[in-house]
Amino acid sequence: SKALKKLAAFEGPFLQKSYFLVEAELSNPGVDINQLCRSPGMSRSQVFRKLKALTGKSPTLHTLSIRANSYNIKQLSVALPSCQ
Repeated sequence: SKALKKLAAFEGPFLQKSYFLVEAELSNPGVDINQLCRSPGMSRSQVFRKLKALTGKSPTLHTLSIRANSYNIKQLSVALPSCQ
């Protein structure tokens, strides 16, 4: 449990940066692993391995899931006031 908390504290910033990058570029469908590599200054294979280990997803699937969650939240926020 202690080791898991240390890992989460260490890897958290990497995942946060990836989320922020994808969310900031929602209107850009071309966000890919190359852009994910630039922010932390890592190689493609390092980013792939790290994301796969931390999330269980490839970088492409990781970005798609962030986009899907962001779009769902935006759609809900638009739809909810009209339901009242």
